[in-house]
Amino acid sequence: MRESIVNADSTWVYEQRSVSDLKGMTVTMFDSTGAVVSKITADKGIYRIREQSLDARGHVVATTPGGNVLKTEHLIYDTRRNLITS
Repeated sequence: MRESIVNADSTWVYEQRSVSDLKGMTVTMFDSTGAVVSKITADKGIYRIREQSLDARGHVVATTPGGNVLKTEHLIYDTRRNLITS
């Protein structure tokens, strides 16, 4: 089952650190049934694979299928704790 799809204009993957550096990114998150939960776009971001966290920066927009929108310059999403901070 997929949990998320990550698209970026440019991506640098650092395997030893388990980190992906993303530029011009869009991340789509799914729930356990496969339904879209949220979509996050940003100028850049760091995805920490081991920690399962996303640190998005620059013109961040998070949307839900229900129409909720969060706009900020910095957003951190921790999937393990299911917590968003901005």
